[in-house]
Amino acid sequence: MKTAFVLGILTLLILAAPSVFGQTKPTLDQQKACADQAQTFEARKPKDIDIWEITNHFDNTTQTCYVMTYAVKGMGKDGVYRAYKIFDAFEGRVYGDFSQLHTVLTSSIHGQHPSSDTEFLELADRYFGIKAAD
Repeated sequence: MKTAFVLGILTLLILAAPSVFGQTKPTLDQQKACADQAQTFEARKPKDIDIWEITNHFDNTTQTCYVMTYAVKGMGKDGVYRAYKIFDAFEGRVYGDFSQLHTVLTSSIHGQHPSSDTEFLELADRYFGIKAAD
């Protein structure tokens, strides 16, 4: 009786493990769909932006495709405007926003307000697994 009970519990744990712990890696199809959707952000580049970079990451735990855009615009004597934004690539929800021109203009990510782009990028990696383009 004890053996049957133990085997039953082990079977339940093995069957439940993928749903409880989640898969650790997305499938190739999920990664491709995320990358394809991220490419649609190329068309969203504002005409006056000098540099426009896009990175993406599919989070298998949340089943979310994150896209981070990075924009740079020279402002002449006023300096350089830089901005990062993190989106859900399919639903359009904004998860993070950081911009600066001399000082920080907007700063919000995961309920926090980083004081620098370095801090914003660290939080982007920690919470969304997304890194800036190299």
